[in-house]
Amino acid sequence: MQINGAIFDLDGTILDSMEMWLNAGELFLNSLGIKAKKNLGAVLLQMNVEEGAFFIQKEYKLNLSVKEIIEGTASVVKKTYTEKIQPKPGVQKLLELFSKNKIPCVILTGSDRQMFEDCLKKHKLDGFFKEILTCSELKMSKSNPGIYSVAAKSFNSKAENVLVFEDAPDAIKSAKKAGFYTIGIYDSCTHSNSDICSAKKSSDIFCKNFDEATEHIENLLRLIGAARKRCKENCD
Repeated sequence: MQINGAIFDLDGTILDSMEMWLNAGELFLNSLGIKAKKNLGAVLLQMNVEEGAFFIQKEYKLNLSVKEIIEGTASVVKKTYTEKIQPKPGVQKLLELFSKNKIPCVILTGSDRQMFEDCLKKHKLDGFFKEILTCSELKMSKSNPGIYSVAAKSFNSKAENVLVFEDAPDAIKSAKKAGFYTIGIYDSCTHSNSDICSAKKSSDIFCKNFDEATEHIENLLRLIGAARKRCKENCD
């Protein structure tokens, strides 16, 4: 095996931001001085953006258009990214390992770049990535395995030589279907017991944190180095 590149999901993988997304509607209402009802996040999770905004408009009797609610929520989310969201512990150490070994990395995310770019810059993570790819710009979702193949074009590599780091079980499954080496990352907001089982099933390896992931990559690099050394010795 070679490692020619790594594709990273953003929310729930690089950034500890899933709780924010689950509570985005509540955060928006709080910005208006309105207390959200219990389990609003669970209700909105079943809806797309427009449906969620319409629900909030009617449920809370807001004198705002659906467009204004969407834009207002986006503004609150962007502010939260910049002011409160932190990287997952240990992720910088892993990115430094890739950088040291000249392994390029890209981000592939369902979030819009204007939301999170300031957050990445604030935590000095942006320099580790040669490219940031978003689902909206690619006009594909992660349910389509082909999106990972598009991302791998950044490395001019076969899928089996590219690592994919994801927390969401469906995304891990999609990347695995496309032939990539998948590394599942645990996230407390993403994974129920059943979600963990699903994520583990589709992962080549499932890690409870980035310290585990870094250790695994270090072992892979040692094995690759040893294999290359043996090949060179045999060739000589």
